[in-house]
Amino acid sequence: MTIDTATPNRNYPLPSGGNNLSHDVSRLIAALQAVDVDVAAVLTALVQKAPLLNAPLAGAPTAPTPGSTDNSTRIATTQWVRANFADFIGAAPAALDTIAELAAALQNNPNVITELTAMVGGKLAQSQNLNDLADKPTARTNLNVYSKSETDLRVAAATHAAPSKATPVDADEVTIYDSATGLLARLTWANLKAAIKTYIQSAALAIAGNLSATGSITQGAAANASGQITLGNTAIEIGTGRTADGFAYIDITSTVGADFNFRIMRASGANGAIGLSNTGTGSFDLSGGGNLTWNGTRIPTITVSTAAPSGGVNGDLWFQV
Repeated sequence: MTIDTATPNRNYPLPSGGNNLSHDVSRLIAALQAVDVDVAAVLTALVQKAPLLNAPLAGAPTAPTPGSTDNSTRIATTQWVRANFADFIGAAPAALDTIAELAAALQNNPNVITELTAMVGGKLAQSQNLNDLADKPTARTNLNVYSKSETDLRVAAATHAAPSKATPVDADEVTIYDSATGLLARLTWANLKAAIKTYIQSAALAIAGNLSATGSITQGAAANASGQITLGNTAIEIGTGRTADGFAYIDITSTVGADFNFRIMRASGANGAIGLSNTGTGSFDLSGGGNLTWNGTRIPTITVSTAAPSGGVNGDLWFQV
């Protein structure tokens, strides 16, 4: 019985001590022939390989293309070189996209440096932020922007040309200059009305001409529910509740801020009495162009004169002095 064993990798036949000699010799011959074939193939392939040091590559060898920002010792492929060269020349015209073309162009124009210097000198300085423009109004026109004065004029013209509205509503808005921020702000008609009302209620209202009103003029609530109409240094005060019994009154005073000189009073209630009060020592006169009546009844007249009486009716009194 023969024992046929082989190598684990290439399966070359191996001899065995239990085999007869002629059988193992045949196996060794077969193994050597197989080794010869494999060695020949390795040598053939090895000839095609380049050495690690100073390899003279032939044909069309390839390599991984590095990234566009790579700055290492990797091999620069033709793809990497072309991409970076395209970035280098940018948008240069075909006639000036090589060093030779640039050199030829410079040699053919000895004043190129002077011309380039003049061209660069005519450009705007970035640090000036357009402040070095020679013709700012034309530049603003070309850019469709306006100066502050031009903007003000245009806003005023647009406002003037806008349709008018006779009766504003609370949601309507007007534009104002905000003194706190230095910017424009909007003010609604509702807010404007409220501000005017608050100002009138909290401040003295000075009127140079006539004041007319189709409705009531109402004095706001106060400690004594009164208000004054001042004329120069004199005043007329109208109020209620100032006296202890709740009189309604009209006071006339010759000095603003002082107590009344003359008062017309009416006590509270439907049948409240009417009183006239003069704080001065002067005479108290009631006069009119016709007869003086009280509840429809003529009040008798009292006449003191040095002349004889004339006219009069029953009930009149006349004294001659």
